[in-house]
Amino acid sequence: MCQANDNGDRLAVSSVSPGNAGKVEIFIKTSQSNDGSTQNSFALAQTLTGVASDGSSINTAFGESITMSKDGTALIIGAPGVDGTLHPDAGAVYYYKWNADDSTNTYTLQQTISAPESSTNMKFGTSLDINDAGTRVIIGAENFASSREMKFDAGEKTFDLQDTTIVDSNIGSGGAFTATMYNTKFVVDDRLVTNNVTADDDFGKGVCMTDNSVFVGAPKDDGNTTSDGSTKVVNDGTVACYDLAVNGEYAWKNLVTEKSLIDTDKLGKVFEFNKKTKQLQDYYDLYDPIKGRILGGADREININTAWDPATYNVGDKANLKTPWAERTIGGVWWDLSTVKWLWYEQDTQEYKHNHWGQTFPGSSIDVYEWVESRLLPSEWNNRIEGTGTTI
Repeated sequence: MCQANDNGDRLAVSSVSPGNAGKVEIFIKTSQSNDGSTQNSFALAQTLTGVASDGSSINTAFGESITMSKDGTALIIGAPGVDGTLHPDAGAVYYYKWNADDSTNTYTLQQTISAPESSTNMKFGTSLDINDAGTRVIIGAENFASSREMKFDAGEKTFDLQDTTIVDSNIGSGGAFTATMYNTKFVVDDRLVTNNVTADDDFGKGVCMTDNSVFVGAPKDDGNTTSDGSTKVVNDGTVACYDLAVNGEYAWKNLVTEKSLIDTDKLGKVFEFNKKTKQLQDYYDLYDPIKGRILGGADREININTAWDPATYNVGDKANLKTPWAERTIGGVWWDLSTVKWLWYEQDTQEYKHNHWGQTFPGSSIDVYEWVESRLLPSEWNNRIEGTGTTI
């Protein structure tokens, strides 16, 4: 198979031979396009190969299907022979991006799209197509087994007042899945279904996608009837068409979008200024503890903020006799961050932010310690603090 971008200066050619993983070779046009010549020349720029999960390179069928966006930025490669964790030949699809780091004119792997259903031999990635913008992909799985409701006595017999249905699998009926790019990743967001598909119809063997429509072929479907209308024509094939109900709206609808968080590094001093007297009345502290901004008075008193004990000890399991925690640390203050958890207050409505800004999570605590010098052992010090020891 081969795919080219709209300018015709980038070409992807796949090669799949029995017993090999397969490969896709990328060719770049080297001949001039403005010299009137009709002889085009291409140079091999890159070779992409498929490797199985166990490190081998056998029978993944990498490159059996490929598709490229209009500008050539997105390259999608199918490998229907890739084995899943528990299911042989489950299939996989690989998303490559051209010049992803703006420094090398090559394709780099951005994402592996695994088969969304747990099924053996479904061959996810048998066929592929992508829209011009490179943001939606249709993926065929010709051996996928769709579900069908079993009928008894031509549908006359029912169970539990029609509350119970018995479902069987259409072996080899085929399937087709759409994957849409949300932010920077493709997500398999829909499986296309049709009531006409039966066993061994190869639904998804051929696929085509535009911005607002998807076409899926089932070459072994019994679609038409004979001229007298008595019987169906065997394996004459059908094509199913799917259109978006609303242009630009796909299977997943956005319910809530997180707003950008406050960037405390961009905030300067906040103060109150009296226009009448032209004098500063007061300064205000920025309080955003999740981002490390606490009130200035407390911040000035704390020397160390860590989630671990920064002290070194000359006794115990990890004794350190070289750098004792001695006179130079007396009076130092440590805030133990391991015991405090904050509500994620910068979310939801403005009212929620106002009511929960800077609140600690239930069960957490603010623990601040000061290093002191004493003749008491730690255990004796604790007893004295608790009021059970002898006063010295």
